[in-house]
Amino acid sequence: MKTNITVITEDISRLLSAPRIEAYRMQTVEQTLESALDLYCWNLRMSAAFYESIHYLEVALRNTIDTAMHTWHQGNHADGEPWYRCISTPLRSEARVKVIKAMHYATEQGARQEVHGRVLTELSFGFWRSLLSGSYNRSLWEPILRHSFPQVRRGKLFHAMGVFLTIRNRISHGEPIHRRNLEADYRLLVKTSGFIHPSLQEWIVGTSPIPTELENRPGIPVSNLV
Repeated sequence: MKTNITVITEDISRLLSAPRIEAYRMQTVEQTLESALDLYCWNLRMSAAFYESIHYLEVALRNTIDTAMHTWHQGNHADGEPWYRCISTPLRSEARVKVIKAMHYATEQGARQEVHGRVLTELSFGFWRSLLSGSYNRSLWEPILRHSFPQVRRGKLFHAMGVFLTIRNRISHGEPIHRRNLEADYRLLVKTSGFIHPSLQEWIVGTSPIPTELENRPGIPVSNLV
């Protein structure tokens, strides 16, 4: 078994691919293989930290919208169907396609009973964010959703969720986030969580590992941050 740290470092660099590690090396002050791997490891820890906190934000957004839609549907229909199945629910055609696919996956092509919560979890972060877009301003936001987010304008919430969707997608695909202004991203995350619910904001502030990881950032030239 290899025990030489230099050999192991070189092997890991090769296994992760030289171009990938080189991109990290060029972002460090020392510009060594060791500093590149330090930044790589920190980027992974920071990615995990953001993924954790964005998870709370995504699920809370999803459930808040679902509650608003369910309340609206119950007040206008007595058919017992979930709001996402109702033909009078003002969903655009592309959204309805996503709902059909979600029901398909949630029921394993009809092999298991349809459960409301399972269908919701099959709908992506992008789907829930799309319900905040300008195309739904009159049909969804004004009559149904704005009452659940009284402290924020639709466009501002839509933009913020786009930031977190971008970060989450980069993390999910193993792409770096270390060049972002992560302090600003965290401040926006905390502020946006408060728009959903004050308790969500307090929970994220109290549990997020992001501030600790920010304090442990390896040496990166300020000019490399965007």
